[in-house]
Amino acid sequence: MTYLVDLPPEALPPVRGRDLEAAWDAAHQRARSARWGVARGFRFRRHDGSYTDLALSDPDAACWASAVDGTVGMHTSYGLSLCLRLLA
Repeated sequence: MTYLVDLPPEALPPVRGRDLEAAWDAAHQRARSARWGVARGFRFRRHDGSYTDLALSDPDAACWASAVDGTVGMHTSYGLSLCLRLLA
């Protein structure tokens, strides 16, 4: 699964603390129940037209991304930002 993002990672919106905490809790629940999720890729377009690629192939990172996708969703820049902040 690859997300094509039309902005660089540093342009993603800030996230609310309560959302980060909820994502943390959801990620830990998924990990405890061994729901690992799938590897995910991100292709961020930079302002100069170049791209930055990021792959989440580690099982733990895939699990945490799956938790964000199952709660907030990864279809918005906010969800992507939340996922990356959670993994930082």
